[in-house]
Amino acid sequence: MLKIHRIHSLVFALLIAATGVLAPQARAQHTDAVYNGYISAYQVPDGSNFYIAKSLTNRADGFWGEGYDIFNLQDAYFQTRKASRYTQIVQLMNDFLGKNGNDWTGDSWDDDLEWIVYGFIRGYQITGNSAYLTAASNNWNAVYNRGWDSTFGGGIWEENSGRDSKCALSNLPFAMEGVELYRSTGDSSYLTKSEAAYAWVRANLYNPTNSNNSLGAPGQVSECVHASGPSVSDNAYNAGLMIEAATALYRATGTASYLADAKLTATHSINKWPIMNVNNVGNSQGDNLYRGLGQLANQNDLWSSYQTYLQNNANAAWNVRRTDYNISHNNFTTQTSSTADVNAQEADDSVVIQSVLPISQSFSGNYEIQNVNSGLALEVTGGSTSNGAAVAQNTYTGATSQLWMFVATTGGYYQIRNVKSGLVMNVKGHSTGSGALIQQYSAQGPQPGNDRWLPAFNVADSTWSFYNLNSTMALDVPGASKSTGVQLEQYFTTNNTNQKFNLISR
Repeated sequence: MLKIHRIHSLVFALLIAATGVLAPQARAQHTDAVYNGYISAYQVPDGSNFYIAKSLTNRADGFWGEGYDIFNLQDAYFQTRKASRYTQIVQLMNDFLGKNGNDWTGDSWDDDLEWIVYGFIRGYQITGNSAYLTAASNNWNAVYNRGWDSTFGGGIWEENSGRDSKCALSNLPFAMEGVELYRSTGDSSYLTKSEAAYAWVRANLYNPTNSNNSLGAPGQVSECVHASGPSVSDNAYNAGLMIEAATALYRATGTASYLADAKLTATHSINKWPIMNVNNVGNSQGDNLYRGLGQLANQNDLWSSYQTYLQNNANAAWNVRRTDYNISHNNFTTQTSSTADVNAQEADDSVVIQSVLPISQSFSGNYEIQNVNSGLALEVTGGSTSNGAAVAQNTYTGATSQLWMFVATTGGYYQIRNVKSGLVMNVKGHSTGSGALIQQYSAQGPQPGNDRWLPAFNVADSTWSFYNLNSTMALDVPGASKSTGVQLEQYFTTNNTNQKFNLISR
């Protein structure tokens, strides 16, 4: 008997028990409870869209704060790829554009613009909406043009009217956003400027050595450089930004020193804040640290180094939450008051720490992967056993070239291995572009990550979608074709049936 694996109903659970067939299963942490509580606490309708209020009692929006909240909520979307969260991310970004347009330079603070740019470049990578890419690119370039000069040996000013300081907060987000703009456009000028901004931080605000020096402990990131010199500090958000920027640059360039920096800062941070215990009232504290560690782990097979730390902090945040909204302040060692007016950005930490953890899943045996739109099965064309052979859709015949196994890697990602050839589903040329074709190829490592896929269960219709680690794009049948022989591609998320699949146990 054929079994299409759907995991959400009790009836199916009983069927599994009766037949002894192990279906794919997914278990999130507490992301749903925290994310849904956060939305309930802070969502303010605004026409067909909405924005996130400043706090539980202050229902106003905020320019940079509204943009900041977007990329924190994007983390919850990336974990599960739920269509409902996709819709909410689009509504948040459209609300921001509707009120603020494409030019955000009326705000003289460069780090303010950069927070918003990060949400919008990631929004483009999710949706393919060119308006998001244009806004991100224009404002990133505006930051560079007005903010970079030779004072203090380079770097970007944090604020432009007074020009008092150049900071980690104005250079590290710029660096990681430039990498994503480079990955999305192929324009190497983004990468060149990103590397320069990172190099400035490393030279002026960072201790990359193995012993203490004037900038603090190994892996410590200080705040800013002023005319009087660097202000030595040690904050989780700066550490997280250093990890994010270094990880992004390593991913783009393969330069080993970037990975070494990310790992050194990660070690320092874990030792400094074993459980986050700094309550940054009214603002975030650890969200960038959690995100950075998750990215470092996903892209470099390092979950064995960081998952316990992240899980311990997720458990701590959950244990001190307000139970009405399941949110907490960002000191995870003390109870969140049930009457406190928790700021939305402070509560972002409790969303992100749940969202960066991988989802536990289980797959067993061989599967036909059947496209929902066409009803056709994925196969290796011609039953080839060679690298580079196309993965296409065709009528199911039972051939082993149409059967696939899911091989766990780390972080909830899988290689999808063809039963006949033993080769895995791969994005040709490790492309990050939409429309790049899918082939089979020998299994590779996390770099470039183009053969690792995140299986996402679509609860509404009990189907599956698959998202590439390297590009973040969805496995897609081009043009929603129903014709046999059509080679698959990767594409921006649409949530349409040509990006949805049934897994049929064979």
